[in-house]
Amino acid sequence: MDCLQECLTSPTGINIDIIILILERTGIFLANNSSKNDRLRFDMQLTQVNNFRTTAHLPDFTLIQLENAYYICRPPERAEIKIKKHLSDIENYILYLLFEKLEDNKVAIELSRSFLLLFL
Repeated sequence: MDCLQECLTSPTGINIDIIILILERTGIFLANNSSKNDRLRFDMQLTQVNNFRTTAHLPDFTLIQLENAYYICRPPERAEIKIKKHLSDIENYILYLLFEKLEDNKVAIELSRSFLLLFL
């Protein structure tokens, strides 16, 4: 992280390439580090990288590389996709019994009855 901080103090030329390499290779590890201080420090450095990325006039290729390295460390939030599964009547009934009507000790008894009804 000290190397990243040194490169962020003077982000010119080869230092930008070093920032990109550090973020691509060790960014996920540093972002998920168990030490809270290191995580906070890295988050501040990522904020500096983001500010630099938005304000600097870089060539398109370097800007794309920097954006990719940034989003490797901090991927954008995505909406969760929910797939609605259509269940049969007996499956809905079993779920109703399991989650709403039955106590823990009666689950096995009712499941065996339900499965017997399925095969009769």
